[in-house]
Amino acid sequence: MKLDKPEDIHYVFSGLAPLSVRLIEMMMNLGGFNRIKEQLKLLPGNTVSPDNEADFFKETQRKKRILVYFIGGVTFAEIAALRFLNTLFPDKKFIVATTSIINGNSCMQQMRTAKDNNLDLTQLK
Repeated sequence: MKLDKPEDIHYVFSGLAPLSVRLIEMMMNLGGFNRIKEQLKLLPGNTVSPDNEADFFKETQRKKRILVYFIGGVTFAEIAALRFLNTLFPDKKFIVATTSIINGNSCMQQMRTAKDNNLDLTQLK
């Protein structure tokens, strides 16, 4: 790993890469979510992708802006990895939006709140 001139997002995590940002990187390298369907099938839940995403990957003169929205929260490290994607894709500008920023304390507080409210997480489906 080159610390003076990093070339991959795992630089932000000292050798690891967040799955959320790695999927975005794969989508950008391969030309859309339709090209990474097999990888997305490994994740729980449904997947929705636009029908005309080929239009997005057409070359243009101006920098494309990509809004990445995290529902449920994002860590500072994931934000740093997304910002690093701006250097890997200089013709793109990644913008982060989220419902909250999660750190160790806020994560533990959310777990305590669920326990204090007698919330049975196994019943949620």
